[in-house]
Amino acid sequence: MLNGVKRGMFSNEAGMGSAPNAAATATTSHPVNQGLIQSAGVFVDTIIVCTCTAVMILLAGPSVYTPGVTQRSDAGTLTTTAAASELGQGIVPVLTVLIVVFAFSSILGNYTYAEVNMDFLGGGKAGDYAMRALVVVATFWGAIQELGVVWSVADVAMSVMAVINISAMFMLSRYAVGALRDFDRQGGSPESVFDLLGNPDVPDDVPGEVWHSEKAKGLAGSPH
Repeated sequence: MLNGVKRGMFSNEAGMGSAPNAAATATTSHPVNQGLIQSAGVFVDTIIVCTCTAVMILLAGPSVYTPGVTQRSDAGTLTTTAAASELGQGIVPVLTVLIVVFAFSSILGNYTYAEVNMDFLGGGKAGDYAMRALVVVATFWGAIQELGVVWSVADVAMSVMAVINISAMFMLSRYAVGALRDFDRQGGSPESVFDLLGNPDVPDDVPGEVWHSEKAKGLAGSPH
């Protein structure tokens, strides 16, 4: 169960605070719409994709995976071995290219998150260059280390992220619950429009005017 939780978190990033960096840039009329899409993504990734992967490995037979016998060091190639046992060795180069593309795009995506946050924190050019150097060093180090060591370091790093993010979630929970109440009050329709001006469900101390609709701004500035 512990290993399932660790690998599941690595797969869907739920609660870690990384995916919201992308979700926050979405154009939507109501934040709950995007929140529901993010929740659906976790379900599809964990319940559907991971289950399909597990079934593929189990159907490959004992020569590929035998509980209690197969070594943990084989985990990194288990899916590829299972696919090759059913589809032939010709599938291995294809999966290798897919894994390389996935790994490279993941590095770029997560670095983009980190750079945007570094800029927000005031790191400037120096912070960006330091982040780039750290990413290059971490990528090189991870490529030459044993798989078990890399997984252990990744698990520790993800747990630190999760603790920080979940703590922030608790502090922001009143805003999230308020947005959900506003969404339900409008019937839970995808066409629901979120407006902070005079909203009884959400605290009015949200900075900026990103959720102030033009219509609401006009009403707020009218003589009445």
